[in-house]
Amino acid sequence: MYTMKTAELTKEQFDERDEIMSRFEIQTFGHWWGGIKRYMDLDVGTLEKLIEKGYADVDEKQNEAPCIGGFLELMKQYPTLKAHGYWVTRERDDSRISIEGVEGKCPSDIAMLFKHADDFEYKDGNLYVWYD
Repeated sequence: MYTMKTAELTKEQFDERDEIMSRFEIQTFGHWWGGIKRYMDLDVGTLEKLIEKGYADVDEKQNEAPCIGGFLELMKQYPTLKAHGYWVTRERDDSRISIEGVEGKCPSDIAMLFKHADDFEYKDGNLYVWYD
């Protein structure tokens, strides 16, 4: 796994990445904490853009979660799935974007691929999955 170092992004690239990600930002305890910001509802088109620009690494993975490339392929097949996770702020010495899971509509056979996630819910065709 390769984690992009902060020094590899220019100020302009950080600004662009943060502008893209800010549309999906959620507040955690009223603010960001620990040098990360949380996001949800990241769509496949935006994920592809982040990868193309080098802001997300297809090999990056959050613990036991599939890698970003795996989530991307699934989201291409089922664009109703949206990713959630976090991205690292400038205060830390890397600039990764991590996907902790997905949520949205999908067939049950696809949902069952995630049945061993730390948090797994599937009801009425709606999937929510999270990896610690």
